Amino acid sequence: MCTVTFVPLKNGFVLTSNRDEKIARPTISPKIYGENGTKLLYPKDEKAGGTWIVAKNDGACIVLLNGAFENHHKKSDYAKSRGVILMEMIKAPNPMSYFSSINLKGVEPFTLIVFQKNKLVELKWDEKEKYAIPHSISASHIWSSSTLYNQEQRALRKQWFEDFMQQNNNLTSEKILSFHKNTQPENAEFGLVINRDETTKTLSITQLLTQNNLVEMTYVDMENNESIEKTTF
Repeated sequence: MCTVTFVPLKNGFVLTSNRDEKIARPTISPKIYGENGTKLLYPKDEKAGGTWIVAKNDGACIVLLNGAFENHHKKSDYAKSRGVILMEMIKAPNPMSYFSSINLKGVEPFTLIVFQKNKLVELKWDEKEKYAIPHSISASHIWSSSTLYNQEQRALRKQWFEDFMQQNNNLTSEKILSFHKNTQPENAEFGLVINRDETTKTLSITQLLTQNNLVEMTYVDMENNESIEKTTF
């Protein structure tokens, strides 16, 4: 839940997420779930039952990053998992309206990247206030989690992304996935794929390709020989 990019393509876009987590968080690979007449596609966090990236069959997509603006002091207990809140939002008729109305008291800070009805919005909760930051869907964007990457590291990662975009004219989802897998491979501390003392690692990479009214989710299990699964709806 810690590195996310958005890249517009012809007739669609690509959302890609590197999940940097404690190694003891097992995951169920992506499946399609039926929820009250709608279909949802997502990998599931076995521990909390939520997810960090989800697509809905009406075209809405949400991706989670831990933290808001800067790293925060962590408490021993929180009222609700951020991944569960994400699931509540995607099940709502209007996810962004749901975010505006929900009570987040006692919830750990988070950032959500939401694509809904041809709009891209960055939603934040910092334990005090909610924020909604609109972004252009015709531009590319990168976000790095404030809980794992300091301001200088986030700026460097943004520069790597901008360099990648400038060097690649004919972008494809495969090239973007390669950026997420292979950028700064020797940098285990804040490259795109991290391994901090075998405790916090990039466990998986999940990519959503939305194009011509189809959604394809590619899931790369970095802990299982980089095995790849593709699911479409």
